[in-house]
Amino acid sequence: KIRFELPEKNDRVEIFKYYLEKMTIEEDIDELSKELGKVSTGFSCADIANICNEASILSVRKKTKYVTEKILKDSIDNVILGPEKDSFRLTDDERRIVAYHESGHALISYFFEHVNSPIKVSIMPRGASALGFSQSESKDTKLYSKEELRDRMATLLGGRIAEELFCDDVTTGASDDIEKLTKLC
Repeated sequence: KIRFELPEKNDRVEIFKYYLEKMTIEEDIDELSKELGKVSTGFSCADIANICNEASILSVRKKTKYVTEKILKDSIDNVILGPEKDSFRLTDDERRIVAYHESGHALISYFFEHVNSPIKVSIMPRGASALGFSQSESKDTKLYSKEELRDRMATLLGGRIAEELFCDDVTTGASDDIEKLTKLC
């Protein structure tokens, strides 16, 4: 058996640089590679190749001359969560609940010391399984302290608590968070 470890941040930067040099990019490739390497913790080389391919496809669909940073970041979301579902509509009440839920995650991760700051929050549905999401910067660490684990658990519960505080009820929207929390425990 041959085992391949997932690339570390510096490796991801170099892999992105390799693929971006083959594309028509308007921004500085070195800076863009650093930014993408930072937000792609846990991605394999194949994931990065898929992201770059997806970005090229999105660029053609949008009829743009260049592949932009925004298109690349949209490609990351498409590869991780699937494309946005324009046909999948939430009611106004469901959208409000999802907004509070995702804001709860982002707010907790912003204020807690041992959790990375939020970098993106979306309430755009990406199918029935992802009604919204919040993303924080990730670290390439293998070990977590007790405080880091406690803060990560609090962040996972932030969405459910926000629903309880601002929506006077809780929904099944937190089920994925509870699964992650259980695994983390």
